[in-house]
Order: sequence, then C-alpha cells, then structure tokens
Amino acid sequence: MSDLLEKRSLSQLSKLGSTAKLKGEWVCDEDVIIQGHLQGKIDSGDHDLHIEREAKVQADIRGKNITILGKVTGNVTASGKILIGNEAKMIGDLSAPQIAIQDGAKFKGSVKMLPKTI
Repeated sequence: MSDLLEKRSLSQLSKLGSTAKLKGEWVCDEDVIIQGHLQGKIDSGDHDLHIEREAKVQADIRGKNITILGKVTGNVTASGKILIGNEAKMIGDLSAPQIAIQDGAKFKGSVKMLPKTI
C-alpha cells in the first residue's frame, strides 16, 4: 500500500480506486492516490500525488511531490520532487526541482530541472 495511506488519515486523502475510471479534470486540495484509470487533467496543488502500479493515467499532472509507479502518458510538473519507480512506464515531459528515475523504469520525454521556490 502507498506511503501516503500510512502517513495521512482518510479525511486528508482523495483516492481513485482500482476499479474506478474517470474522464475529466480532477482538482483537489489534499493528497491523492490513483489506482484506477484516469484521462484528462490532475491538479493536486501543493499536495502529494501517488500513482500506484496498477494505475493507467493519460493526463497532464501538477502537484507537490509526485510518485509514478504505474503507466502515465502526459506532462508532469511538480513544485517538489518527481519520482519515476522502477516498474513505471512514463511518456511525457517532466518539470521539477528534483527528478529521480529509478533503474528499470521506461521513460520517453524531456526533463526540465526547475529552481526550487522558497
């Protein structure tokens, strides 16, 4: 299970479960876990976003710290850190002050390191 579930209470967390499918724009002011399928746009503002291994996402994504373990097609922008896990498949551009792509990850796109905002 996600680190986000361990560190947050359910009242501080939005979750798209593994059987859920969503098309459209998802804007929220709390941490997000995605296990299902999402197509559109995700904006978690100044909160963390975690895309689980079973998730399939076709969306532009914005958040604070973004972890991608599943399949993502779209551009990802973080104000903190982007982590692409070792089993992830990512197609799109990454923009963040810190970016880590683990060995074994599949990635096609560009990387833009941004200055960290204070």
